Amino acid sequence: MAAILCSAFLFLMIRYMNQTEDSIIYFPINPTVDFPAAYTKLQLKSGKIHQAYHVSWEIQSFLSQKAYLRQDISLLYVNGRLRGTLNKWKEQTQKITVHDEYIGNGPAFLQAISFHYAELHHHKNEITSAQEMSADQLFIIDSAQSPLLSFRMPNHSIESEWNKTLTGYTNSLLKSVAAAAFQKYHLQPNDFIQIPLTDLAAYSHMKLPNFSLSQSKTIIGRLWEGLYKHYFLGIKKENGTMEDPIDSTVPLILLSKTKNVLYIVFETKSGELVVLKQIIP
Repeated sequence: MAAILCSAFLFLMIRYMNQTEDSIIYFPINPTVDFPAAYTKLQLKSGKIHQAYHVSWEIQSFLSQKAYLRQDISLLYVNGRLRGTLNKWKEQTQKITVHDEYIGNGPAFLQAISFHYAELHHHKNEITSAQEMSADQLFIIDSAQSPLLSFRMPNHSIESEWNKTLTGYTNSLLKSVAAAAFQKYHLQPNDFIQIPLTDLAAYSHMKLPNFSLSQSKTIIGRLWEGLYKHYFLGIKKENGTMEDPIDSTVPLILLSKTKNVLYIVFETKSGELVVLKQIIP
């Protein structure tokens, strides 16, 4: 494959004693440590300011014990494109809370997904990790024909119509990106299970198709490690330049039914198709 193809997300990283940069690195999952609480929340604030509405965006997570490093990241998509990111890290702590605000106008389908991470250091230089995901979604109706309102799940016919319209637009965008990737890289759609990144939180405690729960956690941990390095922090284009991920499409995970590889497909703001590859051991 000639385009941007980052093989395997399996890379070695050395943490120096004076390192100040935060970094999500996959280490074996620690079965004795978990997240008793973790959430992502989107909430429409009342009224409009200068013709724009404001949506509060909050993530929070609590680990069952103090960790050498705690880090939470979150991605906010609006109508299928990235509109904001959150990133916070702390050392020797259990809890992380991050707040932000999205300002927009017009009808919108907001989807936020967060990855909650902990790096744990033990005796004899052993390092393990703990991970969790959370997500939220919110539909905003902002039109001249109706008052400003929001909902998560439709409760009546008007909300159902907006739900259909907005999800239809987002799904159509993802389908077009997937179709372009299948054609460009000569992949067969029937060979893959397709999972939008915004749906991945459902697999926090559930098996990925055709994998055990333990395998699924490893795949997801390495997937987020790769996304953090090759997407969240910036996208390397074919010409070698870096592009901010803002306005890129929701990454689509293509999980091979042969269980040996997955691809992550998205389109940048400038319209360049990007495919990341993760080898599954």
